[in-house]
Amino acid sequence: MVVRATFAASKWILEHAEGIEDFFLESSFATGKKASYVNVMRTRGKRVTAEAAIPRGVLKESPRTEPERLVHNYAVANVGALMSGANNNDLQSASGITAVFIATGQNAADVAGSSAGSVFAEVTSTGDL
Repeated sequence: MVVRATFAASKWILEHAEGIEDFFLESSFATGKKASYVNVMRTRGKRVTAEAAIPRGVLKESPRTEPERLVHNYAVANVGALMSGANNNDLQSASGITAVFIATGQNAADVAGSSAGSVFAEVTSTGDL
């Protein structure tokens, strides 16, 4: 709806203002339906922040690892994501977001620009993740 409204307003300005010959909406800078750093920095929808503590015992039982190892993995994954130009750092949120988009009648193609995410991990003072 924002694009339609902007198009209508731009068309009205074009018809009523002198000296303006043409206009283009966004010119692909907003990178709709494309993964990009623009979508990381300036989302078109909601930003969500979540925090969770995962007990050390749960991690030792399944997936049979320790918080320190996962924190080290995130440090390495951050470097790999940066080097590859990824718009996230090891967070695979696209499947969940796609399910929400389909369930709510949204355009599933917009998942590409909506699934950017960042993970931060640390070991708590009690040894949990």
